[in-house]
Amino acid sequence: MNNLVFYIFLAFGISLFSQTTPGEYEIRNLQANSKKSDFGPAFSVNNQLIFSSSRGNAFGKKWEGNNQAFLDLYQADINEDGSLSNLKDFSNTLNSKYHESSVSYAPDFKTVYFTRNNEINGDAKHIPDPNETERQRKKRLKEEKKNKTTYLALYKAEIDSKGKWFNIKPLPFNNRNYSVGHPAVSRDGKKLYFTSDMPGTYGGTDIFVVDILDNNEYSKPKNLGRKVNTLGREMFPFIDKKNILYFSSDSRKGGLGELDIYAIRIYKKSMSDAIHLGAPINSEADDFAIIVNNDIDEGYFSSNRKSGKGDDDIYHFTASPPLNIECTQNLSGVVRNTKTSKPIFNATVEVVDAAGNVLKSTKTNKKGKYKFDVLCDSNFRIVATKFRFLENGKNVVTENDPSETHKVDLELTPEVICNQELIGIVKNKNNKKTISNAMVSVLDASGKEILTASSSQEGTFKFLLPCSKNYTINGSKEKYENDTKSIITTEKPKKKLNLELLLKPIIDTTEVKIIKNKVVVNINPIYFELNKSRITKSAAIELDKVIAIMKKYPKLRIEGGSHTDSRGTKAYNNELSARRANSTMVYIIKNGIEPRRITAKGYGESQPVNRCVDGVRCTKAEYAENRRTEFVILNPKELGYIE
Repeated sequence: MNNLVFYIFLAFGISLFSQTTPGEYEIRNLQANSKKSDFGPAFSVNNQLIFSSSRGNAFGKKWEGNNQAFLDLYQADINEDGSLSNLKDFSNTLNSKYHESSVSYAPDFKTVYFTRNNEINGDAKHIPDPNETERQRKKRLKEEKKNKTTYLALYKAEIDSKGKWFNIKPLPFNNRNYSVGHPAVSRDGKKLYFTSDMPGTYGGTDIFVVDILDNNEYSKPKNLGRKVNTLGREMFPFIDKKNILYFSSDSRKGGLGELDIYAIRIYKKSMSDAIHLGAPINSEADDFAIIVNNDIDEGYFSSNRKSGKGDDDIYHFTASPPLNIECTQNLSGVVRNTKTSKPIFNATVEVVDAAGNVLKSTKTNKKGKYKFDVLCDSNFRIVATKFRFLENGKNVVTENDPSETHKVDLELTPEVICNQELIGIVKNKNNKKTISNAMVSVLDASGKEILTASSSQEGTFKFLLPCSKNYTINGSKEKYENDTKSIITTEKPKKKLNLELLLKPIIDTTEVKIIKNKVVVNINPIYFELNKSRITKSAAIELDKVIAIMKKYPKLRIEGGSHTDSRGTKAYNNELSARRANSTMVYIIKNGIEPRRITAKGYGESQPVNRCVDGVRCTKAEYAENRRTEFVILNPKELGYIE
């Protein structure tokens, strides 16, 4: 912002905030900008934009602050892409030989507020004091001219059906000793925000607000306080549909330099923290006078960054996602038993929207208490549930203010008790042996888990369930497939229900594998040296795995089958494979396995695993693949997971 805007507005301000998301923006400089100062856009009627500019020189006078023409108002049509066209002077009668700028319309577009410091009835720069004598007036004007002091004032105008401004009047809180400018009307037309250096200002300039009353009357100006104003300068307020106040400041930590644009959400009794909009909205230069169209998430702001066309330029922006300042409130309560008034522990409390979707869920503590952070300005239902209690809930409407809190106590009525006993057992589907420590869950008709238990050492479990209801019983355990059964409890509480859950074991591939319909011990192949049957160190490591599984399953019986490659005669290979099988069997027996549980068989070259049969030349590696010993489990059902 050039010296013109700094000086004429006496330094009107910013504030640093950070919370939620500042949004992401794409910006572009407008073709309509001139080499002079263009800034302070405002939305007008008929999809038009009004802004201030020093591009003209209708009166032949220049302002000493920057040697540019005094500011006038201009208007242009807003195109679909946000660019401007049909640019022209806003009003020959409104634009004077001094400054006009910073326009803000009331929501009905029948009233407008603007900043001016032009000469009226021979008295320049501010509203006359009715008690001032002619001598005092002349002395004051002489001092103002000498000191080059320029004061600002806010004016109000009415708008006729043709868009013409008339009945222009100064606002009653203008003053000759300080400036008042940069109007921003709230979307409900009830408040007017502005910038001033009036008494009560924290820094150079602060942002104030007044209530707009009837008959051109206003409440006493109120400083927006430390959340907005700093020891520096806050200026150029704009208030959007969401009651988010945008403004500029030069004195907050985290700013990029000079004036930066911030936003803060104003509630009925409080404010959010301030948010810095970040780059590219903000830069190392002055960034100010932002306006936002919430309907399309687009808008305009002003900046004097080096990449611009002139002194101050107007930029168009689109936001995706837009700025979001979330408002939440604390909601808490207690869930009690209607019969005893005692708090209910571990009741489920949910936040449910109008469509029945559960937004949040929690459990009550031992004192029956719960709490949520819920969105402001919203409608929802708080619902409490507990097994064997009737569901209950209350509708809640939150205010648009995070300082508000809600206390919603709920009472749950116990169901009339009619329980039926369910007695069950969990078994291995393959061998029908009982399974201990299986997890058994009871789900109600909606699929909600209401009870759980572990099967005993004998595989049994027991539940007391309300009468005349549908349930799903699910059994599960690691390394087993789940089993699910549906039951319906009867109206006879003394009648017992019996249920059997059969869990099918999942094959433990770390122990066994299936090869051509044979169940074999899952070990690395045992290979023998050419024409030898000696157990090598590597073979012993694998044989120890066979010994381990046989000790784990004491009734398991295994055949050690040995195979050779195709070199040599069939008779010789049969004899060699028999010796190899016998040597593996002897090793296993010596390590504690009963001889009756292990047998040995030599298959010679009759079961090759590759193409290497008589008459086919193979590599050494291919021949070696056939010199192997496999351990086939003869009674795999003993494992418990093989049918």
